[in-house]
Formats: sequence, structure tokens, C-alpha cells
Amino acid sequence: MSQALREQLKARLQPLLESRGFIADHPQSALFWTYRRLSGDQSHILEVQWDKYQRPRFIINYGTCPASGLQLPDGLHPAASVAAHWTQDAGRLQDGTTAGEHWFRQNRPWWRRLLGKPAQVDAQEPVQRLMACLGEVEIYWQSGLLGPHMWPLAKHRQRS
Repeated sequence: MSQALREQLKARLQPLLESRGFIADHPQSALFWTYRRLSGDQSHILEVQWDKYQRPRFIINYGTCPASGLQLPDGLHPAASVAAHWTQDAGRLQDGTTAGEHWFRQNRPWWRRLLGKPAQVDAQEPVQRLMACLGEVEIYWQSGLLGPHMWPLAKHRQRS
């Protein structure tokens, strides 16, 4: 896992999210960094999900739940404990705009390495790509419109 990528992402993403009213969950886990904010009667959840095999890559999960908590078959869960993928509008913000381009990655795909490209890009590059499309999630929370880098996880939601 690239410590440089984690440091770059934390240095750029956390201050931006805090300026938009998000609060980081503490402690953060090794695989998920979760940020939440209250917006009226809703709680917005944004998670950075790191690769479980410790490759230098991440993806962004998002979701919305009632500020009063989320009712699931096993009971009411407080909004502060809800994971983004539990929500009805769960989705992902991905690096690309097609189904095969998921992760914001520092390591290059194997086929690019076969073509003679370096194994990794600078840690700033995937972070810059995230920053370029992060506003799509804010637009979604304001209007309900999915951006080109957003992929709904719930089966009942369709891309327009």
C-alpha cells in the first residue's frame, strides 16, 4: 500500500470535506475512512474504501439515510453507525465513466505495464482525478441527478 497516496488523499480530501460540513468518524479503519454530515433531516455518508489487498487504490462510496437513523430488519441503526452501502441510494464515485474503470489507482493496470509504462504514477494523480469529479456527489445530494462518474449500487436505481 502506498503511504504517499494515503497522505496525499488525506491532505486534499479531509480539509475540503470539513469545509463542506463533513465530520470524520474516529477512529478510521484501515479499509474505510467515513465522513458524515447532517443536512436537514438527512445524513450524507461519504466513504473512502481502500483496496483490501493493500494495492495503492481507492474508491468512493456514498449514501443518504434519515438523520433519525436507518430502519433495517434487525432494528433501528443510528445515522452515526450506518455504512454507505446499507442505504437505499448507495452508490460509488469511480475514476472512469464506464463500468470497467472503478478504482482511483496509483498502480497502473498490468496491460499498461506490459506496454512499457512505469508500474506506478505519482500519488497526486489519482487524488487530482478524484477532486475533478467529487462535485458530482454534491450535485446528486442537491438535485438527485447522477453524474457520469457515479454508479448506483441499489438494483432499483437506474442511470439516466
